[in-house]
Amino acid sequence: MNRVKLPSDQGRGQAYSWIILLIVAGLFLPVASAQEWKVVREDDFARADGIEGDLKAIYFIDQNSGWAVGLQGLVLQTSDGGQSWEKVDLQQERVRDLWNIYFSTDKVGFITGTSGLLLMTADSGQTWNQPELNNRRRITRAWMVTEQLGFMVGENSTVLKSVDGGQTWLGESERVRVGEKRTNLDDICFVSLTEGWIVGSFGTVMHTTDAGESWEQIALEEIDHNLYAVFFIDPQTGWISGQEGLVLHTADGGQTWNQQETDAYDDLHDIVFIDKQRGWAVGGDIFANMILHTANGGETWEPQSGGRSTALRSISVHKQEETHHIWIGGGAGIILHGQAN
Repeated sequence: MNRVKLPSDQGRGQAYSWIILLIVAGLFLPVASAQEWKVVREDDFARADGIEGDLKAIYFIDQNSGWAVGLQGLVLQTSDGGQSWEKVDLQQERVRDLWNIYFSTDKVGFITGTSGLLLMTADSGQTWNQPELNNRRRITRAWMVTEQLGFMVGENSTVLKSVDGGQTWLGESERVRVGEKRTNLDDICFVSLTEGWIVGSFGTVMHTTDAGESWEQIALEEIDHNLYAVFFIDPQTGWISGQEGLVLHTADGGQTWNQQETDAYDDLHDIVFIDKQRGWAVGGDIFANMILHTANGGETWEPQSGGRSTALRSISVHKQEETHHIWIGGGAGIILHGQAN
């Protein structure tokens, strides 16, 4: 029979000391692993300042000026690089959920939301006006290709187009009966003046090569996941993130898309790269956040800790000299900040 040698009093004390150190290290391990991401705005429960709401999108114009929008009309602004955030009152008659904020220049920006909400600024957010929009569907994303040409996408296959700098928008949405499949379009990006991509639910991928005059539906074999975000680092190299940890990658301008292994089960709501090798995808649910990082173009994805248990929804990157400042917004109003050279 194997016998276990019990420590002497001195050895027993040393053993207990090691046990205590291991417990303490275990308690602080999540914090230590989260040092790469700093919580610059705590969640609603930790702040308890009466300003509440899940964030759906975050966008930084420059190293100092940033915006975040979310549910129940929540709008936040920072002018000190995210050190402090103030609530902005847009003075809207109806409180609606806001889904996206996007700036095409340092002056011109757009906020979109439910029931066809569209707000536009031409003075870096000092004032917001409501352009003409004959559509009552939720608008999830906007993208300006040039100063005059722009597109927006949304629920019920909504695709809207502007040729006057965002002052007026024309387009169509599907009419869907109760019980019929409802396709929502969640993201849009252009890789050149003529070529763009749209992704949405049930594996929807759409592609244009004529500046949005026509959109071709791209068939993805065995992919029927909801697709939430599309990002291209150049016209040939792009990624799509979506439902249940899905990440797709193309290296040939979208002729073929290959699934990358993430070992994730949670939805990935946004994805961004700072070069062909380094990128992040974020997501999760109300019980846990998900931050995935790759340093090899997505061949492998490793989880990173965000320090809080809430879904993350949006990433914004601003480059200042040689440093990339990366901002993440999510549930319960949380905002994270990280850096990469």
